[in-house]
Amino acid sequence: MKLVIDIGHQKEVPGATGITPNGTILTEFNFNEEIANKIKDKLDIETALMYRRSYSTLPYDINILKPDFIISLHCNAFNKQVSGTEVLYWHMSKKGKVLARCLQESLLKLGLPDRGIKPLNTSDRGSLLVKATQAPCVICEPFFIDNQSDLSYILKNKDSLIDLYIEGIYAYINKN
Repeated sequence: MKLVIDIGHQKEVPGATGITPNGTILTEFNFNEEIANKIKDKLDIETALMYRRSYSTLPYDINILKPDFIISLHCNAFNKQVSGTEVLYWHMSKKGKVLARCLQESLLKLGLPDRGIKPLNTSDRGSLLVKATQAPCVICEPFFIDNQSDLSYILKNKDSLIDLYIEGIYAYINKN
């Protein structure tokens, strides 16, 4: 089995932000780059990290690697009040739905509200990645980085987050 972990966004375009308890700004990219590296170090399957050149070339860059499945790491953001965990998948991908369910079930053990697994259609933001990759692909949004409570909780439980990602990955592998 070969996994590609896409580190959501780029260093130059870092995605959503949150304020840590000590007052520093944490970007979605910086948070997920650290998480991705730690997941990769703990897995005993072939794992490649993907740093995107651009969003439009991302599916092509991933497809070249010929993975069996893809996980894109993100953090949600909305209005500084919404909380919870969700995993997005391409609406026509049966394996993507299974992967989303495995990760969602695992990530819910963090204890944040269940926002469910959500199918994406062509008109949805983020759909290019989950549609255009040849292997099953999901977008993981385990918490809201702009919600001070979610962010503080995740920062205190970062090791658990990493372990729960790994648990979800192995749950998916065991179903295939």
